[in-house]
Amino acid sequence: MFLFSLLQQNWQVSGILGIPSLCNSVLETTIDLIQKLPLLCLANDAQLTDLGITSLEQVSEFLKNAVLHETAADEKGKLLCCEILLSIALQRGSLRYLLEWMSMALDASSQNKVLTSKLFRSGISQIEGLKQYPGTSESTENEKDMSIYQAALSLMEVLASMAADYTGGCSSDTDLGAYENSEVYIWGSNSSYQLAEGNQELILLPVKSKTFHQVQQMEAGQYCTFAVHADGHVTACGKGSYGRLGLGETANQSTPKRIPLEKPVRQLSSSKGSDGHTLALTEDGWVYSWGDGDYGKLGHGNCVTHKTPEKILVPFAAKVAKYVHAGYRHSAAITEDGKLYTWGEGDHGRLGHGDNNARYTPTLVIDLTDVGHVACGSSHTLVVSADGKTVSLYTLFKFHLRTAKTILALLLNSAHTGI
Repeated sequence: MFLFSLLQQNWQVSGILGIPSLCNSVLETTIDLIQKLPLLCLANDAQLTDLGITSLEQVSEFLKNAVLHETAADEKGKLLCCEILLSIALQRGSLRYLLEWMSMALDASSQNKVLTSKLFRSGISQIEGLKQYPGTSESTENEKDMSIYQAALSLMEVLASMAADYTGGCSSDTDLGAYENSEVYIWGSNSSYQLAEGNQELILLPVKSKTFHQVQQMEAGQYCTFAVHADGHVTACGKGSYGRLGLGETANQSTPKRIPLEKPVRQLSSSKGSDGHTLALTEDGWVYSWGDGDYGKLGHGNCVTHKTPEKILVPFAAKVAKYVHAGYRHSAAITEDGKLYTWGEGDHGRLGHGDNNARYTPTLVIDLTDVGHVACGSSHTLVVSADGKTVSLYTLFKFHLRTAKTILALLLNSAHTGI
């Protein structure tokens, strides 16, 4: 903090005397040093000391204030601070820090700062492994520098493209050989054998699993774990109460055991609470569910617990599903035609049907079309449109769908008008 005070004082004195700021030279040296560091050397907080993490946070806060609020800092100093923040965010390699930088950049966009294109492009190429996404270019020699506003938008586009690649990584078109050497890392509580690590109750740092192999998806449920393997079969381990493992019994399983499913599975979602229930989507679009049946969240027209997978017949006997998600006490599925179906407990309007009533079979949400992705929380639900650009909030805690739409419209209007 003493060094920060000196930098601030130097800016103030330089402004009064009308002489070049010495602290800009310090900031330029800082950028050079960061660029010479090994790639992602700040990405693992476990390898940093508490003092190191605190120092990074203080440095980042100082740089952010210098960009947005330090009136004594000259334009060059503010731009250098902005570039250092971006370099640190890229070195830390976490979505959190990249989003924080974008937020800062958008806040400072009215200042018309120009970012060094080479710095931005090379950083993006490093973070996404030299693969070209929209917003990046194979040649940067003749590119012009960009405003920090343009850089923020470009970074958003890169992250969105990377996310789209990730979410499509488990499609049925994927070569199964890609999973032959897949590695699974595990950590946390093993109190119910959910990590399949014998009698070890707690794993504090990520370790390579000796049990899970050739896996295309891992799903952590409530005190249990599911693995979708390369050929589409599913195994489960952990707590077995309420039949949550789908194995036909309620005993705990210390090692993964195969679930009796008649079709290969391409995606699976398990609840993180309410005694555990799970949805499985097969490669040909069938939806199965099992576990605790309270609130009708299994979708079979009743509240009965199922200890083995049961196919949901209504309405999916005549429809092809493409995505499923299990919430706390409710469930959701998207069909190939972009329609959303929800079922389970209806309190707080979480199902999106305009009331608080439960639904015991999947029910169409009439206000939504062209749905691409759904996420069920405890008492709310979110969807993203099929184009990946529009987010719809259709049960926001105690607000019903139409109330949420009104709030969203106000937010969008504020964004467009610059309020």
